[in-house]
Amino acid sequence: MRIAILGQGMMGAAVGALLRKRGAEVLTPLEGRSEASRARAQDAGMRPATLLEAGHCDMILSIVPPDAAVEVCRSTLPHLAPSTLYVDCNAIHPEEARRIGALVEQTGAHFADGAILGGPPSADGARLPLFYLAGDGRYEAARLGDFGLRVELLDAPAGSASALKMALAGISKGMTGLLAQMTMLAQAEGVQQPFLAQLRRSQPGLVSWGEAQFPQLGGKAGRWLKEMEILAEMATVIPGARAIFEGLGELFFQLATEHPPTTRPTLAEAIEAPGGHAL
Repeated sequence: MRIAILGQGMMGAAVGALLRKRGAEVLTPLEGRSEASRARAQDAGMRPATLLEAGHCDMILSIVPPDAAVEVCRSTLPHLAPSTLYVDCNAIHPEEARRIGALVEQTGAHFADGAILGGPPSADGARLPLFYLAGDGRYEAARLGDFGLRVELLDAPAGSASALKMALAGISKGMTGLLAQMTMLAQAEGVQQPFLAQLRRSQPGLVSWGEAQFPQLGGKAGRWLKEMEILAEMATVIPGARAIFEGLGELFFQLATEHPPTTRPTLAEAIEAPGGHAL
């Protein structure tokens, strides 16, 4: 099976490496890509390809920054073969997923709406993300399971996998953001130590969650900001939800622009520090 991966970020490269290890031929277009992207593609064993070659693969996985999803799709459209399945795996608005699907299907090619839950797969396959798949092409996309990926099909139209991804992001990233905000509040009011002590007694899992999530905030806050913007737009009909996600977006914007990711403390360090900002 020939699979093209659009995007050579951490997720795309790791998925490509696993697919190749399990027997798929994996191609990726590298024209205009950075040296870091080229290095990741090489390390993953993905073969450099033109867009024409990618468009004639059995399947294309788009794993790119959300803002680039539509543009990347449009650049691929002239090269799509009718037999090709295009799977958008990006964290995008459900309406955007449906729009991409319509563009793909106008060419005669097939489309599946995908959502990736979890981090990049490990080289040995011991740690795997879960690919949710929706839309008419979901059964074709389920073949990814034959090459080591975990897949789950939604009996739902295109856009549903993207909607599920956004709803889950609202919980996982929203909980991280709320914990960060309350950590800041406790720090500002000088009650960081009893705050931490009580959290450890009443919510030990939450503290462990924060300690795992806080070091990532500097590097991921910019991407999470985009997801909060999508959620704020999606949640306009839910009382109070839009304000929540707009507020979390403000937090992630500040963290992305003002806090170097390499200096992020753990939750315990942040709260127990005698002075300074909680984050």
